[in-house]
Amino acid sequence: MNKKSKQSETEFENIIFFEDDKTPLIRTLKHEQKDFAALARCYNSFKDSDSWPGGFGGSLVFTSEYVEDIFKGQDLTSKFIIEAPDDNDKIVGVSLCSRSWSLANAWYVQLLGVDPKYQGQKLGKALLLHSTKFAMDRNAQLISLHTWGGNLKALPLYKKQGYKWRPNTSVYMECYIPQILNYPQFSSFFTKFSWYDIFKANITQETDEEFDEKMQIYEYYFEKDPNNFIRTWIDRSIGRMSGFHYKSNDDEIFIRAQTPNSEAFIGIEDFPITLTLRNNGKDVKEISIKASPTSMIQLNGDFDKKLKLNSGDEKVIQFTASFVLETEEHDLKVFTHDYSNHQITFTITSDNIEFPISVGKIPLDAIKILTYPQNYTTNSNQELTLPLKISNSLGEEKEIIIDVVNSGNITCKDNTIKTKVSKFDSLIDLSVSIAETSTTVDYLNITAKTSDGELIHKTKLPIPIFNENKTVVYYFEDLIFIENKYYRLACYKKSIPGNNEIQIFDKLRTLQLNGNAIQLGYPFDEDGSEFFNKKLEHKTKETDTGVWLFSSAESDQKKGVKITREVFIPHANEPVGIRFSVENLTDDSMDNLGVMKGSYWWPGQHPFSDIVMPHKDGIVHNNLVEISSPLEKKPSELSEGWKAVNYVSGTIGFLFDLLKVEKININRRFPAFEYKLPILKANSTYTSPMTWYCFGSSWQQIRKMWLDKYNPSPKNELKYHLEPKPNKQFGLMLENASEISRGIVVNKNQKDIDIVFKTIGSATLKGIVDIETKDSILNKTGITIDDPKIKSWNERIPIKHAKSMMTNGNIFYDCAIRKYKTPIALAFYDNKNDIKITKGKWNEKEYFQVDNGFIKFRGSKDHKGHIYYLSADESGENLLLTFFPEVKPFMWFSEFHGGISSIIHPSGMWIGEEKFYELSFDVSEATNGQWKGIAVKTSIIDYTPSLKGIQMTTSYLTLPNSPMILVQQKITNHSKVPRVCYLAVRASPNVSKSSNDKSYYTSTTGEILSLSMQEYESRSWRDKKKYNKWVAYKKDGSKNYIGLVTLTSKYANDTFAYTPNLSFMSLGRDSEKVTIEPEETINIYDLFIVTDDLANIEPFSQSNILDLLEDR
Repeated sequence: MNKKSKQSETEFENIIFFEDDKTPLIRTLKHEQKDFAALARCYNSFKDSDSWPGGFGGSLVFTSEYVEDIFKGQDLTSKFIIEAPDDNDKIVGVSLCSRSWSLANAWYVQLLGVDPKYQGQKLGKALLLHSTKFAMDRNAQLISLHTWGGNLKALPLYKKQGYKWRPNTSVYMECYIPQILNYPQFSSFFTKFSWYDIFKANITQETDEEFDEKMQIYEYYFEKDPNNFIRTWIDRSIGRMSGFHYKSNDDEIFIRAQTPNSEAFIGIEDFPITLTLRNNGKDVKEISIKASPTSMIQLNGDFDKKLKLNSGDEKVIQFTASFVLETEEHDLKVFTHDYSNHQITFTITSDNIEFPISVGKIPLDAIKILTYPQNYTTNSNQELTLPLKISNSLGEEKEIIIDVVNSGNITCKDNTIKTKVSKFDSLIDLSVSIAETSTTVDYLNITAKTSDGELIHKTKLPIPIFNENKTVVYYFEDLIFIENKYYRLACYKKSIPGNNEIQIFDKLRTLQLNGNAIQLGYPFDEDGSEFFNKKLEHKTKETDTGVWLFSSAESDQKKGVKITREVFIPHANEPVGIRFSVENLTDDSMDNLGVMKGSYWWPGQHPFSDIVMPHKDGIVHNNLVEISSPLEKKPSELSEGWKAVNYVSGTIGFLFDLLKVEKININRRFPAFEYKLPILKANSTYTSPMTWYCFGSSWQQIRKMWLDKYNPSPKNELKYHLEPKPNKQFGLMLENASEISRGIVVNKNQKDIDIVFKTIGSATLKGIVDIETKDSILNKTGITIDDPKIKSWNERIPIKHAKSMMTNGNIFYDCAIRKYKTPIALAFYDNKNDIKITKGKWNEKEYFQVDNGFIKFRGSKDHKGHIYYLSADESGENLLLTFFPEVKPFMWFSEFHGGISSIIHPSGMWIGEEKFYELSFDVSEATNGQWKGIAVKTSIIDYTPSLKGIQMTTSYLTLPNSPMILVQQKITNHSKVPRVCYLAVRASPNVSKSSNDKSYYTSTTGEILSLSMQEYESRSWRDKKKYNKWVAYKKDGSKNYIGLVTLTSKYANDTFAYTPNLSFMSLGRDSEKVTIEPEETINIYDLFIVTDDLANIEPFSQSNILDLLEDR
């Protein structure tokens, strides 16, 4: 009888794990007040900035009651603590583990930390080893965690224990030690030798981007001595063992499955699979092999083999395989935390031991055709051009022939299209007629062939056609879509690890809610549920009012329980509802059952503004720091059953019956709801109350939806309002300027300037005007406007000779109903002087220096084009934080360049930064109108499909004797399809590491506020107004502020200051979801100002700077 891969508990106990005097100090957390108080003290100790940038929990002070509330009702089996060596009542470290969200048989370390006073005593090492053993005991495939690249103290600890830094992640580490120790072939080896003592780790601060040719692997090596070692290879595309070389005193065997490239094109590429077996042992080995491909792989070769290997024999078995044409693409360069579902597994039996060897493949479309945008919808009874995006992964231009079959409601003008697809993708317009029809979904069957007739792509594209507002259901690739004119809901129809969630997308505001995976309790392990990875059965049902989606499965942990997630999507523009039903399939009553509903934010959301909720003491507005303060899960803490989360583009709302919720975690950005079931009788069903998810333009609208649903009354309309917008503009203009400005850049030889007022609507300008500036450069009082019908007014006033580079003041306007005060600022430059641009070298790294007579700055292509040096006085002190000419880890950055830079990411995905820095950068002199400086140009991006064909040029420009640097971010799309990007500018100013370092910004009430660096994650958007245009920073002891002002109004630009602790400050501008059309170039402008007066900065958020440019 063969020994199977699952081992007994006795065998697990025999595997040697490293132990020392710290191991007995570890135990599981207990549901006891004593433990909660000790853990609260431990949490409060996590304040060292090296381990926790910004401190753990920020300004929150943990209490025993708060910790108890966190863990109440949770299964604590995987929550480990370690006691102090000198005090058994003192908890000094913690490791909280849960099931992985991305693999069915894996575990994840949510939190690992040790009291700083006890660090260096190897307590963290003991906790992490204990967590790994816990995962191994459960026959796990792997255990993983997240950290940051600058965590210098922890990375060696993780890598020494077998953790690998997964490429293209920030920073996801996965450890396959549990799989290796559980591997049947190695059981005798690891019961003799301690794996930890003989593991040869590659300890670096870099990603573990290991390859065998282009096959993605991790290598693990264990060596006791030259006669006793194991070398294993993990195929990281699937997270499975792909081979090993095992040598002991008694035996030596080598078995490995390989493929030249982990990726393969669907339908057109035959890829080789090689299985190598070598017997270097003394005895003859009889080996049987059974090959099993997953369903979308066509494998050619002998699936069953029996071999006899004499000592010294090697056998190489060749297979060829291909993806069937119906395979759906799953690009791991985009889904960086995912694993492929496609593999060939060789089940091998040798010496009466059965074990698997697997090799994975990642399916890619050589040519892929989609509608643009992907979920394209249209209306009935019209003619239109349907955009088709053709993605090309072949790396070269390709001539193809596209055939489109007419559907019942869609007729094409041309059914066959010959086109040449750019290597950067292409976009074509398909002329179609849409028949008059009721709301429905039609499908276009499309094939693509090469010019010689080879079929390279086949697809069936859904086209929802709307007439009346009705919800429709359709399927595409792995997803179920349920959609009306306003919302789109999506979920996976197959069981994909970690994706048993639903996504609700609001079309108008482009906001998205994720989550609501099935979670069954009591107790809850809210970050790990068996249903995260379980195959669900999906059914839809249409009613007169909408469509229901039912997703159900039976529990393995609670036998005899079936749970169903029920989602309701209405035909009308009304909230989406979610509830759960729990069915007892047994003949006995059940207790200790409950369900939890919870959502989470999506990284691609528009910038977050604030949270509004109806506390029992009144409706409160909170930022994320304030929301972290302790608040019980009791529904009685709230006065009404709603919560609103404000983003700059709109508001996400949650509506619920406050009287029926058992617990509500209102602390989170998105609330989580718990319902404890009454005793469930035999063969009966419990259905939870409905929770409603909605979208609006303000928190007031969300509150009105709740009132209308739970407390309908005509008076509800009176409780809903929106804020008014200003309708008067005041400012300055130079001759031939295009817009009114409050910040004016002026040639110091300029003689005069216009003061200008404009109004809209029924407002008038009648009143008295005064203008005052420092140094009396621009002063005039008692100007009277007495015509009540006038809508615009200006008067030219003289400018006195400027003694300084900048000045500021105010325009005062006194009318019958209000007194206005408008801040203004003037910046002077001298066009009679020149800007010097020179080249130099530092440690063999070439740089350009720009000297305008006041400020100097330097940039280098060898520093990825960053401005690494900025000085504004004779001392030459660098105002920027950088390690130039070095690049090294700092805080969470795996590679820190610092200085001033521009950034590009795929929209909604925080990936690609490391790959971005693999591009080449060229630096050259640049001129734009009155401005001169340097330009940094990247090579064309090709490392991620969503940015393919994008090129960025960033110019850093200044004026003679000026305190300003203008940053021009120019993005060119060389592809034939639109690209949607996230664009940003960052500056890392030098810090004093003092709490007196401060940032400045405009608050939601219009005041200029300051924020000390000592505060946790002091990102100014937490209580600043939406789309803030400026931000500033002043280092303690410095005479100058550094200000950042964004100048481009076309995009959703937002500035902020962010500091996680006293060591780091970042000034930044974000631009979300910037669409760049094919072969289009766009420009975004930002202004850095070095000045000794804070009042000089904010007015330039409305300036004339773009009027001084030729290339705009």
